[in-house]
Amino acid sequence: MNIRTAWEGHGRIALVTLPLLTLAALAAIVILMNFRADQDEANRRIRIADQQIAISHVISEAALEIAAGDGVDDTIRNSLVMLDRDHYGLRYGNAALGVSGEHSATAERAFAAVEPVYDELRSVADRLAAGDESAAPAVVDATGAFRGSMAGLRSLLVDDASKRSATLLRVEVVMLLLAFLTTVIVFILAPEVKRRREEHRKLSRPSRPDHLTGLIRRDPLAERLQYAIARSAKLDEYASVLVVDVDGLTEINQRFGHAAGDRLLQELATRFKEVVRASDTVARLEDDRFAILIEGNHRAEDSGRVAEKLMAALELPTAAGAHELHPSVSIGIAVAPLDGTHPDDLLENAEVAMVSAKQLGGDTYQYYSPELKALTRGRLEMLDGLRRALSSDKQLRLAFQPKVDLRSGKVTGAEALIRWSHPEQGEILPGEFIPFAEETEVILGLGEWVIERACRQVAQWDTIGLDQLQVSVNVSARQFRNGDLAEVVAKAVADAGIEASRIQVELTEGALVDDIDRARETLAELQELGVTVAIDDFGTGYSSLSYLKRFPIDALKIDRSFVQELSPNSNEAAISTAIIALAHSLDLEVVAEGVEQAHQLAMLEELGCDTVQGFLFAKALPPADLEAFVGMASSPNAAAPRLGGRYVPSY
Repeated sequence: MNIRTAWEGHGRIALVTLPLLTLAALAAIVILMNFRADQDEANRRIRIADQQIAISHVISEAALEIAAGDGVDDTIRNSLVMLDRDHYGLRYGNAALGVSGEHSATAERAFAAVEPVYDELRSVADRLAAGDESAAPAVVDATGAFRGSMAGLRSLLVDDASKRSATLLRVEVVMLLLAFLTTVIVFILAPEVKRRREEHRKLSRPSRPDHLTGLIRRDPLAERLQYAIARSAKLDEYASVLVVDVDGLTEINQRFGHAAGDRLLQELATRFKEVVRASDTVARLEDDRFAILIEGNHRAEDSGRVAEKLMAALELPTAAGAHELHPSVSIGIAVAPLDGTHPDDLLENAEVAMVSAKQLGGDTYQYYSPELKALTRGRLEMLDGLRRALSSDKQLRLAFQPKVDLRSGKVTGAEALIRWSHPEQGEILPGEFIPFAEETEVILGLGEWVIERACRQVAQWDTIGLDQLQVSVNVSARQFRNGDLAEVVAKAVADAGIEASRIQVELTEGALVDDIDRARETLAELQELGVTVAIDDFGTGYSSLSYLKRFPIDALKIDRSFVQELSPNSNEAAISTAIIALAHSLDLEVVAEGVEQAHQLAMLEELGCDTVQGFLFAKALPPADLEAFVGMASSPNAAAPRLGGRYVPSY
């Protein structure tokens, strides 16, 4: 049979077979390239392991130098940063390092053996980096143990790379023999295979767990939730998300300390995992909030029973060090597909239901409903309006309430207060929108706006000779805890071209004691800039002498609730006397706010208060009106409140 006859006899088969064989060859090339990429990644893992061993040598040598008396420098800290990057990159994957975090079962067991050794090294090295030179010998021992563990892991990685190389050679032969079959599979099934493989990879890949509870975080939960929603739709089942918020965790942290709060969260995570099935998922969304994914429910109301079990698990008290706590939770439930078919929608709706449960007083659970969302729509609209106001730069403005020095009778400063003129609703009071903003990151943008505008206003006043005014700005606890307050103030001051001492930051006591170490660091940064710090509403919170001595504070503001009730022999007078005496003993300025009556002013002057502000002198004024007020204060005015033989004009 010649070629022509063969073609005529099998033409149709050839027309189909030749393209398929071509595709098979192309597929073989692609697959081989993937195998080569895997082998390259295996080699990169070995290099990273070598890098970790080398870094541990650097840490060990630095520890020996510290033990010899050279003192602690940045070597340990910088080396730990690189060691963390390489270790977690090798373990969990890092695109910058070129590794995916997927390992063989043998390597996974080796990693599990290395983890406690690495944790011990990090523990003692952190002590040494923090200045505890007595930890140096322990660091040397820990680095030796770590190198030994890493050497064993490296050996397994080398074996794995060798096996991959041998597998690659075999695949090159096998793929050529199975080209036709591979082409058919790729052509028909590739999209579905790729989708399933991606789903499996997302669900099974390692992700760095929450450092405190060991639970997964929001992103891995969303991936599992996506899979659960798709699976429940196919099986005609329900998948539920329970968002669990710990009632009063902030108060627990403030009263008993963050260590007690952390132990409570760890205990709750343990109890939640004991309540749910092994197939369900417990995650930590944020500080005081958990989420639980329940799959395979045959009825939507089954998730309510889970919520009841979670609440019942908290009936026994929780030991947090020396304290016995009786926590409660607020739970919101959203059920797929009834309440959403996308992970973000389902989580958002569960959080809406949780907020409703918390508004009912907590220690209960609520199912999501569209009616609940309608109740929160006003809050969301206000937050959206605030975001638009920040971007439009036309609705927000600052007003300034003057501060009067009782010794000189002069206006020495002003408190900057934000005002919002909504294009449709008109003037919205700060008390209506600030609490909502403080629950979200909107307060960060709002705080930055106030600081930046206050600095610009100070610069404008300097040009007309009002260079004696210091402007104070209120900083929310959330903005203070964010960690970049000093950077925000420094930029605003530099952009405005003013001295940092012209700005005073007002903080509540709760913002300081919420995280003492971070508070001390931030206050030190502000002090270095030259910014002064005042404690607002003093006397209504902790009023602890210990933190006044530990933190760089310049002024205390007596809360208006004490000022308004001032009268001879009253409790408020006794408290105000004590606050003023305490502040002066610590060389702090005392500011009384809310002064509205002449007798309040007279008593404050008698008690030795330094500075006052309130409606007796002026409300919060636009910048131009404040300029006029300062001008009036420079000349006597018989109609104004008398102040120790001097006159201060009322406005």
